[in-house]
Amino acid sequence: MNCARAISEETKKTKRYAEAVSRARLRFGCNTISAKPKVEIDGVSFYTCLCNFKHPLFDLYLELSERLEQGILPETGSILDQSARTMEALRLLRRLKIEAQVQEQKEANIKSNKKHGR
Repeated sequence: MNCARAISEETKKTKRYAEAVSRARLRFGCNTISAKPKVEIDGVSFYTCLCNFKHPLFDLYLELSERLEQGILPETGSILDQSARTMEALRLLRRLKIEAQVQEQKEANIKSNKKHGR
């Protein structure tokens, strides 16, 4: 279950998020059902990738989030003309992305410290 990493790697190859998701899902066999559980959470076994359980609009919101970072608003008009629900969802995605980056940085620092014997 390395969906986020796989998608991140594919996003470096293409700036289109939807295309990156398709490539990552194909590469990791997300559409297949395995004989062994791919993920187990709290005693519940999942025999397919967890990305199969996400809401269909999730990819759209990720695309909108990427565009917002580039200064492109989701709807026409000013920031005050945007849907409050959409903007709240995009703020949540931004916060989650920042938290993931902080976690990745912590993990990289730990690896670096172990590598240098600290």
